[in-house]
Amino acid sequence: MKKITDMKSYLEVKNELSEIKKQNTNSKILIGYGTCGIAAGAGEIYEALEESIISGEILNCELVKVGCVGYCHAEPTIELQYPDGTSVLLGNLHPHTVPEVVAGYLSNFKKKGKHVLEKNVTCDVTKV
Repeated sequence: MKKITDMKSYLEVKNELSEIKKQNTNSKILIGYGTCGIAAGAGEIYEALEESIISGEILNCELVKVGCVGYCHAEPTIELQYPDGTSVLLGNLHPHTVPEVVAGYLSNFKKKGKHVLEKNVTCDVTKV
């Protein structure tokens, strides 16, 4: 990696990183590991997914613990980030079924289903 000393070198590094990112064909599984997630079973979800990745049941994925996702009512939650940059947020998961559920979503980049949560939903409190 080059050292960034001016705007030109910054842009060169940025372009290099962009090219590396484009070559990534792996999906990411982001597990909500905030207080609510942990209390609701995020640890068990992580272990189940880790075992599935190691065994080869789930392929081409990176498993990442993240902080609070903001969906306490639906914990444990995970976000599946597809190689094309899109993602889907899944909630109300169970350790015994999560590997099968995730494999199903990853196999065809599904964005709808029983466990899908709407992202970035806003509420106008003046109309409540």
